[in-house]
Parts: sequence; C-alpha cells; structure tokens
Amino acid sequence: MNYFTTDLYETKREILKVSKKVSSGLDKPKAKFLSDMIDDSKNYFVIRMQDRRNFFFKGKKKNCHQIAITRKGKIKINVWFEDEEKECYISHTKVTMPFNKKDYELLIVSGLSQEHPMILLTNRPIHSKEDVIKVVRLYFSRWRIEEYFRIKK
Repeated sequence: MNYFTTDLYETKREILKVSKKVSSGLDKPKAKFLSDMIDDSKNYFVIRMQDRRNFFFKGKKKNCHQIAITRKGKIKINVWFEDEEKECYISHTKVTMPFNKKDYELLIVSGLSQEHPMILLTNRPIHSKEDVIKVVRLYFSRWRIEEYFRIKK
C-alpha cells in the first residue's frame, strides 16, 4: 500500500467510527468535526437518513420522518427497485443540522415501499428538477453497486 492508499484507508476508517457514533446520537463534537471535514474538502455527499434523525425545518426542530410525510413529491421518475420498475415521486427541501447550523438538502422519495419514504440528505446544491433527479439517480447507482458486492460476498 502506498501513502495515499494508507491515508485514504485510515480516513475512511475514522469516518466509519465517527458515523457509527453519530448515528447512535452519542458524540456531537465528532459529528461536527466530520461535517466540517467534509465541507472543507469541497466533496459532495448523498446519504440515506434514518427515521429518527432530527433537523431544524423552518426554524423548528423536527424529526425527518415528520418532514417526509408532510411533503408531496412533485417530481416524477421511474426507477428500478427490487427487480421491477417503480414510479416514484420526489420532493426536496432545505434543512439545518442541529450540531453545526449548516443548511443541507433533504430529498424525500415516495413510492418505493408502502411503509416509509426513502429520505436522502445531500450537500449538493439543488437549483432545478434535473439536480434533484441527478442526486436520486446517483444514490440508486451507488446502492446497486453496494448490493452487488453484498451478494458477491
């Protein structure tokens, strides 16, 4: 392994450790550090959110599932999900993270399952319908790759 690969591996390992703590809601300073590190690197991210995550939405602290069920998707796309083509509706809105007070885009994808909409968070700027579709398709393509390797193992 060269220096770059080792450094990348260590960074990924640290991010995974921090993200596990963040997802359990324990370590807010490290969560702020992680988000600052991502913002400083000028890289974009798209992650799937759990229903229990809280944000500031229109000045009030709300659960992301509460936000998702109030939004009606106005952008219609067809995606392949679980070996069939499904018609999905996407909505997006700005939310603020409680620990770093930075704005992010929350995307709600309805129509994949009856239980819950898929909730995605990104720091990519969204200016148009095409930007929303691009983010969702990016997430689905990454998800397919992860599923492929999960099955391959």
